Amino acid sequence: MATINSKHVTRGAAALLLAGTLACAQAQMASKYVGGAIGNANHGTGIRVFGGAPITHVFGWEAELTSFSARSTGGQTISGSSSWSLGAAATARVPLSPEFSAYGKAGPHYLPASGAGANGSLELAIGVGLVWHISPKTALRFEIESIGGAPGGLTSVGVEVRL
Repeated sequence: MATINSKHVTRGAAALLLAGTLACAQAQMASKYVGGAIGNANHGTGIRVFGGAPITHVFGWEAELTSFSARSTGGQTISGSSSWSLGAAATARVPLSPEFSAYGKAGPHYLPASGAGANGSLELAIGVGLVWHISPKTALRFEIESIGGAPGGLTSVGVEVRL
């Protein structure tokens, strides 16, 4: 069951268009990359693995698998409430300096449902972040991503390695 809010689509498209417009004159081509991140999800700790590649100097793609920890209520973990999402996104990077870049991304994520007769859902994910290139092959990432509906978003810090 797809639940994509038109407001999220409009905001995501505007963010990607703005990022691409700003970066056209100064963008640099990057290579394929993989990485991992850990952060604060709405219901606890989240872990993400990702990989992507540029299509042009500005635009690219990224795929990710995110695991959200189990929810807790009153200090007790709710059994079977751990969840995950699998998604893909279009990306746009804007070099701010030789060491820093800003990026935006938007794309669909599949969130499985738990329980008898439950169906998974396709949700729109929108994210923004900063990349600090600490070496030619390694970067640190700070990202805020919202994945529509439960379990929600993830604020994370991670490492990106260029291949």
